Amino acid sequence: MLNSGRYRLPGASAGAAMLALVVLACTQSPDVPTDGSGMASAKPAGGTGPTVTSTNPPYGHQGDAGLVVGITGSGFAPGAVATWERNGSPDPKVTVNSTRYISSTQLEANITIAADATISLYDVAVTAGGKKGIGTERFEVSTAIAILGAGLARGVNNTGEITGRDPVYLWSPSTGLDTIATGGAGWGVSEDGQTVVGGLGNGSVTGTIPMVWTRNGSGWAATSLPRSSGAKAGNAQAVASNPSTNSATAIGGVETFVLKGNSFRREPRVWLWTGSAWQLKVLRGAAGGTEGQVHDLNAGLVAAGNTPSGATIWTPNGSGGWTATVIGPAGSDANAINSAGDLAVGASGNVAVYWTRSASGWSGPIALPGGCTNASDMADNGRIVTNLCPVSSIRKTSAVIEPPYGPGNVTFLSGFGSSTDGAQVEAISRDGHWIVGRAAYGNNNTIVAAYWNMF
Repeated sequence: MLNSGRYRLPGASAGAAMLALVVLACTQSPDVPTDGSGMASAKPAGGTGPTVTSTNPPYGHQGDAGLVVGITGSGFAPGAVATWERNGSPDPKVTVNSTRYISSTQLEANITIAADATISLYDVAVTAGGKKGIGTERFEVSTAIAILGAGLARGVNNTGEITGRDPVYLWSPSTGLDTIATGGAGWGVSEDGQTVVGGLGNGSVTGTIPMVWTRNGSGWAATSLPRSSGAKAGNAQAVASNPSTNSATAIGGVETFVLKGNSFRREPRVWLWTGSAWQLKVLRGAAGGTEGQVHDLNAGLVAAGNTPSGATIWTPNGSGGWTATVIGPAGSDANAINSAGDLAVGASGNVAVYWTRSASGWSGPIALPGGCTNASDMADNGRIVTNLCPVSSIRKTSAVIEPPYGPGNVTFLSGFGSSTDGAQVEAISRDGHWIVGRAAYGNNNTIVAAYWNMF
């Protein structure tokens, strides 16, 4: 469970805090030396002496006790002592219980992280032979949880069941990782956890086909979704569930048609469950055009996505079809819509935005705070998750933004110790408790599937 500490944008008031999610605060001091790559370099204080280049693991969680962290560097000697620091001083919330000398390049530190330690990047310092070396931002106290053996997490339901890619999988808090298929990606999971939707293929626009996987005892039955005549490829990008049974009732996505040369056209699609099979439905743009794609749809079959005209919402017309409404300028995109069908999020002009619907129609796009470039998803309680939010001169991460979407309602998400790459969020559960995506692991920036729990 996350504590109440959080990093706010300038001007934020304590009274504006609305969620129990902790965050990182990673501001690099302008006098920190760099090695030319944008990464903070690890240099000893006062000339030659110890240096700190990395830690393993490069992150820990609040309340971790007796966590053993390997420290790699140079100039270590017997009797060397490690400390975890912020703002140039040892942080009292990260206690180094012991430091064990292994070699001139390796140490082991046994640490305890207090339950109320600040979610942030920490400097790791080593003092040896009367000299001190500091590895700037080499360790992170984080709320992110890694899903080992899994790639990017793309979808999650209210019980915390997660699907993603590399391979297609379903991860459960109770049973762990279940591999469904190789060579594809899961994009959404039904609320009952019995259906996963996505694509199977090489991941390219023209090399993937839309798929649905259904639990079959202890395994999964794979079904290729029906395609239009001439459609070479496609992808299932969202699933809607029956509010009463939690079973999958509709899928939103795209079909791809290959044109001359290397060009292609994508068209928005919905597949409806008839009780025995999936039925393909073709959506059109507001002017009758065929191009576009569906990113999300709710249980009422209201779909969100884009057409060449801009961000588009499709609403059932009562006659078996949909009416398209363009809600943003050309180049904008609606990535998600809530269950009520009156709030959508996405991007416009490289800015994370949202739209609201009233009796008079849609209003927006309205820019979200935090400097983020894209809003990827939203929960029915109004929580919005966004990406590429700058938190220092070299680091960008994701954020959760609460209603009423002011500067004080922004919470930045922590990662796995990378000083440049914080997190990338793909989805949030409808109830707003689970967030999924990925984060880069430490100095080597290996991508690891991740989730954040907002209970």
